Amino acid sequence: GKGAVLAFRRAESAMVSAAFQLQDLQAGREYEFEDADSGRTWRETGKQLMTSGLAISIDAPRASRLFFFENLPDNDKG
Repeated sequence: GKGAVLAFRRAESAMVSAAFQLQDLQAGREYEFEDADSGRTWRETGKQLMTSGLAISIDAPRASRLFFFENLPDNDKG
């Protein structure tokens, strides 16, 4: 139920941002993400992450971004 995403930007890469489709998540579950650099947290559904992807921007060449995530307990109301 927990994981991490580590993205690198190569020295010669002109690409600043991209959306990365994550796999093997549960479409109906909500996942909480934490940006390791800023401490910012947010939530997205497994369906969003597997279809639209996780948007990551890296402004400087030869830099990286690290995100931790975990699936949240079911919040079924029934």
